[in-house]
Amino acid sequence: MPKSAAHRFSLRVVITGRTARTAVWRGIAGLLVSAAVFFAQPATTFLTNAMGMNEQAYETRLGDQRHLHLEDGSNIILNTDSEIRVRISPQKREIQLIRGEALFIAAPDSSRPFDVHAGGNVVRALGTRFSVRIRQEHRIDVLLAEGKLALYASEDSGEMASGEYAILQRGKITIDTMDPWQLDGRLAWTNGILVFSGEPLDEVIMEFNRYNTRKLSIGDATLNDEPVSGRFRATDIVTFVALLKQLGARPAETSAHAEADIRIIRIPPGGR
Repeated sequence: MPKSAAHRFSLRVVITGRTARTAVWRGIAGLLVSAAVFFAQPATTFLTNAMGMNEQAYETRLGDQRHLHLEDGSNIILNTDSEIRVRISPQKREIQLIRGEALFIAAPDSSRPFDVHAGGNVVRALGTRFSVRIRQEHRIDVLLAEGKLALYASEDSGEMASGEYAILQRGKITIDTMDPWQLDGRLAWTNGILVFSGEPLDEVIMEFNRYNTRKLSIGDATLNDEPVSGRFRATDIVTFVALLKQLGARPAETSAHAEADIRIIRIPPGGR
């Protein structure tokens, strides 16, 4: 039975701007061309690890992104609230993803595999484009846009081809394929965009909260599983909340302050 108008809640909206499949990689290429595109430039930390190797530490603040060009020719786009450590020597190239998410464009070098360490797992590339995200304490998500990857977990290993998506969780690896539009949507964060295709509202809100100091929450549990579809600017929660209101939800700010956190509740029939 279809929902009544008062309870219908399916969000479909498109922001102004490029939405073609090539827009994601065109945006990435723009980031790689010019250092002036940096969203944030926190100071780089130079460290020496326990083996005496020099390493560089990079991080981003909430809502920021950063582009890095490594000495081997590889590039990294570091997403919001993320941290990595980079170690490059004549023998190896190692990246430690401490928290958050990053897109890696590894320069080909068959003599030095490009290894990304995250949560006790290793993602190895010989020349490819892929992203790694620490989603939970025991879960790592890997998305492969181009090339091939080798995956190593504590109890499992596997290989990925272009257009595949992997979850490494508690020592096990699960690999699945993605449609091109899904791949583009998952990488749209490199252009400051969040793309949703029917994800439940509670997951959508968690994504927005990754990018904003002003937090969203749900004050009505019946809204948790409501599907959301659309393309949104990651830091524009005001527009997102306004659209929710049009579709049967109401923002209830926790205070009158302009930057107060926002709690989402359902508008009752006949309510405002």
